[in-house]
Amino acid sequence: MERGQQKAKMDVKLFGYYPEAHCLTCQSFQTCGGQSHLEDEDNVKKYLLDKYGDSIQVSLVNVFSEDVMGFPEVTASIKKNGLMLPIVMIEGRIVLFGHKATNEAICEAIDSAMAGA
Repeated sequence: MERGQQKAKMDVKLFGYYPEAHCLTCQSFQTCGGQSHLEDEDNVKKYLLDKYGDSIQVSLVNVFSEDVMGFPEVTASIKKNGLMLPIVMIEGRIVLFGHKATNEAICEAIDSAMAGA
């Protein structure tokens, strides 16, 4: 890397039930899973940003929004495995989903991806 160039941030996406992430039909948290992943913004995303700082960017994608259609591997995972949320994608690759996607497991996946970069 040349002097003055910044290293690109590692892209981490969390796919779950996020009514505020561009889903206008269910912002009352009463349908499609209730409040199941409401804490991801304050807990998981904040935890990751606190731990990794500017080296990562974390996005939340609502699986019930049209945005998810831009991620065919996520829709394929849902069709194959069912709605096991959250689904964690790092640098365009699904690495975890469902109950296995703990903070610790997400950090291990990020660390592994950073080591391989």
